[in-house]
Amino acid sequence: MRKGFALLSSFWFGAAMGAAAVVLAFLAAKSIPGTVSPIPDNLLYHYQTLIGGAGALIAAIVTVWVIWKQIEQQYELEEGRRLRQSAAARTALPDALDDLCKYAQGCARQLAKIRDYRSVEDMMYPTMKADESFVRVPPGMLREFPQAPPSVISVLSRCVESADESAAREISLLGATLQIQEARLQAVAENGEEGSDGNRLILFHSIDNLILDAVDLHARASNLFGFGRSGYNRTDFAPTQRNMSTALFLCDIDDDEYPNIWDAVRRNYPEGKPPA
Repeated sequence: MRKGFALLSSFWFGAAMGAAAVVLAFLAAKSIPGTVSPIPDNLLYHYQTLIGGAGALIAAIVTVWVIWKQIEQQYELEEGRRLRQSAAARTALPDALDDLCKYAQGCARQLAKIRDYRSVEDMMYPTMKADESFVRVPPGMLREFPQAPPSVISVLSRCVESADESAAREISLLGATLQIQEARLQAVAENGEEGSDGNRLILFHSIDNLILDAVDLHARASNLFGFGRSGYNRTDFAPTQRNMSTALFLCDIDDDEYPNIWDAVRRNYPEGKPPA
């Protein structure tokens, strides 16, 4: 409708300018000898160049204004289309984030189980353990990790296409965090050194880092629930110590049992603001 109004306005303006040009030409012609009746003192005759230039300037200004209004309307239409696409893409985001949080919880809990595992040999002969920096794990325990939800990446990709810049950046980072977490988990599960008893030898430090990866994934997914449910767009989605502490609690990683992991969170994440 606005576009039709703009075109109609430009039509009538062009018609008015054309009529003014005809009147200008007629009055100027009256001052030319041999035409109707010369009027030497006619202002239009003496200033017709200036008046014509002013009319052309006004016409140019109005033309630019009409084009600008059309561009503005096109931007509004495009923004409305983007918002509708974003709303449609967000319909699947809360479920995807919920699946991602459950996946992260499953990974963290299985890693904690592996970290706490002690073989029969370790329990019977604790003083004979050659190196306290690793844990002996049966290979079967490394195949019990949950599978990442298969549709999460496609849902995140659709949201990135239509989200605002800050949300799109964080959603893209969430997808990258998931892929990195999966790759690291798979590398430890497949490449752990095998001991003489057939168990895999995995460093405690490696397990702690994998737990942090899973908890970080949980915190990042949790921070996007507000955007997924209502389109609420924060200025900063990055996890803080408060977010990570909540995720650690939900993943059953207690401060008393895993002090190294909590200390790493305090060192590597900002404190964050308390809830209003």
